[in-house]
Amino acid sequence: MSSLAPLLFLSLFLVRPPDKDAVIAIQEIQFKVNGEEAGKWENRIAVGRNRIRVDKENVSVIFDYRLQLFIHIDHVTKRYQISNSETPRAATRRFLVTLAPIVNGMLDRGSNLVSKLNKKKVIHGFPCMAFRLNYPDHLGIETILWTFPHPVFSTAEYRRLIFSLLGSEVPGDAKYIINSILREIWGTPLLIQTSMTLGEDVVEMTSGFSYLEYRKNSGAQVFEIPKGYSMITPEDSPVSESPRPESPEPQSPAPNRP
Repeated sequence: MSSLAPLLFLSLFLVRPPDKDAVIAIQEIQFKVNGEEAGKWENRIAVGRNRIRVDKENVSVIFDYRLQLFIHIDHVTKRYQISNSETPRAATRRFLVTLAPIVNGMLDRGSNLVSKLNKKKVIHGFPCMAFRLNYPDHLGIETILWTFPHPVFSTAEYRRLIFSLLGSEVPGDAKYIINSILREIWGTPLLIQTSMTLGEDVVEMTSGFSYLEYRKNSGAQVFEIPKGYSMITPEDSPVSESPRPESPEPQSPAPNRP
C-alpha cells in the first residue's frame, strides 16, 4: 500500500456515517485434542450494517464492508493501522472447496453441501435443528451446525460476520459455498461442532454464541477510531496483529452477562 493510500482510506472511513445499531455477541470457542481441553476463550463482537468490530486483549479490529478495509487499533499505545490486505485465496479456496468437487479446474456448483439430521437440541432457550456439512469421508472431518432463525442475529448478519473474518475481497468460490450453506440450513448457526482426524490425533472444536443482543443507538463509537489515537505510518512498527479475536477485552462493545 502506498504512503498516500492509508490517508485516502481514512478520509473515506471518517466521512461515512458509522452504524448506530448493532448486534452485540459473545462467542465461546473450545478446542480439545484426544478428549483433553487444549484451549478455550471468548470472542466479543459487534455486527453493524456496514461495519464489524472484534476484540482481542488490547487490540480491536474494525472491518468496513463498503471500503473493504481493516482498522487495527492498539488501545495500549493508542495507535491504529489501516490495511486492505486481500484474503489468501489459495488457503481459503482449499479449505472451503473440499465440500464440493473440482471438475476441469472449476467448482462443481451442483453438489449437495448440507444434510439435515434428525436431531434437535435446546440452546440458550432456542429449539435448534442439526445440519451436517457433507465433507468427503476420506478427509475425516465432521461438522454439525445447530441452527435457529434467531430474532436478533439473522443469517444476513451472520454472513457479514463470516465474510469479514475471511478478509477483504473474498474469493467467489468461498462466497458461493457460504451462501449455499446458509440457504440450505434453518436459520443462524448458534452452535458449531467440528471433529477432525489429524494423523493419530482427534481434534474437536466447539463454537457457540452465549450472548446475543440487538442494541439500537448503541453509540457510533463502537465502530469509530477513538479520539486522540494516532495513525501508524509505513515507517512505524505495526500494531499487534489481531485478525481473529481470542479473548475478552474490557474495551469490547459487548456487555457483561446479565
